[in-house]
Amino acid sequence: MKWRRDWFEWEKPIVEEFLKLIQGCIMRIDAHDQLVWAGVIHGEYKVREAYNTLVKAVGGKNNEVFEKLWRSKGPPTAQLCAWRVLHSRVTTQDMLHNRGIPINNFNCIFCNSCEETVNHVFFSCKKTSSIWKLCDKWVGVQNVHHNEAHSHCLGFKLAGLGGKHNGVWRMVWMSIIWNIWKHKNDTIFKKIRSVTC
Repeated sequence: MKWRRDWFEWEKPIVEEFLKLIQGCIMRIDAHDQLVWAGVIHGEYKVREAYNTLVKAVGGKNNEVFEKLWRSKGPPTAQLCAWRVLHSRVTTQDMLHNRGIPINNFNCIFCNSCEETVNHVFFSCKKTSSIWKLCDKWVGVQNVHHNEAHSHCLGFKLAGLGGKHNGVWRMVWMSIIWNIWKHKNDTIFKKIRSVTC
């Protein structure tokens, strides 16, 4: 290669690294440059492929819960909300406190009797747990639900149903999570009172 000027000393290691990176590349004058995603053979970028690449990069494996979550046909906003709940990334009183934000009342916005954590708000609060019980009653089953997000998600299925029908049931799970989250925000920001189930 021919350069327009000589390199400064501090530039030489950068140039050497660059030359190593492009060593196997074939430069063509008759072709336009294009971006190609190196994570897959066909070169087309997809969020799923990027996610799998990141999971592999940190030495993890795709968790069964997340595979089922992303395969479901639910609304993307409900999927994202469920993903945030599964990662404990929704804003609760305990999370705000852990971030150093002064909190006067740690109690749950719905029941006002327990500390507000992700698992409490969505699964063990007496108000929200009644929603899960109503859902079971709707389909005529009795279940004991877990109070932890991953276990709750995996356990929220109907025995005897195939994968496709349980996929629909998983959409119900995500929708309930999303609606609990929306109602929590409405209660805080719009001052809408909790509904008794």
